[in-house]
Amino acid sequence: MVDGVYAIVMTLLVLELSPPDASNVQEVLQRLQGLEPKAVAFVIGFVVAASGWAYVHQVGLLFTRSNLLHEVINLLALMFASLIPFGASIMGSFPHTFYGPATYSLIVGVLTLIYALDLALCQRTLIPPVVDRRLIWTILGLAIAAGLWCLFVGLVIAPWNPALALWALGLHLLAHWTCMFGAQRRVRQAAKAAQRWHAR
Repeated sequence: MVDGVYAIVMTLLVLELSPPDASNVQEVLQRLQGLEPKAVAFVIGFVVAASGWAYVHQVGLLFTRSNLLHEVINLLALMFASLIPFGASIMGSFPHTFYGPATYSLIVGVLTLIYALDLALCQRTLIPPVVDRRLIWTILGLAIAAGLWCLFVGLVIAPWNPALALWALGLHLLAHWTCMFGAQRRVRQAAKAAQRWHAR
């Protein structure tokens, strides 16, 4: 289900990029330049959705079971993930205002904190004890810091300087992918240990 929601979110993003209605090449080129804010919004939205999807796939490997709380929190996360195309639409429609960067940053911040909440509340009962808790607390600490950073970007930096807010959001996304690549081997080893423990 998670894959399906993120796939739909990524697909909806491209609907904002409608082809220009023009009669000659010169007019087409001029109107394509007008699509630049929507293209930027599309790229940011796609990276945001891909980041959420990748996090679920990587950290989700640690969970060997599920329960109602885990499912409800993940449904709440998917609700906010579904808002990513809305953020793209806001940014594409109001390119020189703080609305787009603020909307994106708030969506990413809340989504990140929801996933952190899931890990904090469900790790003790759904992740086997063989998984090193230091790894879990590291992931949790980074997620909380990232979520709070994005809320700060959306609520403080974006109204003050929208361009700086976009750079700050980009910095968050770069840090997110860097951490995921850095932790990939440890998470996969922990997931294999968890699966072996669960299969006993």
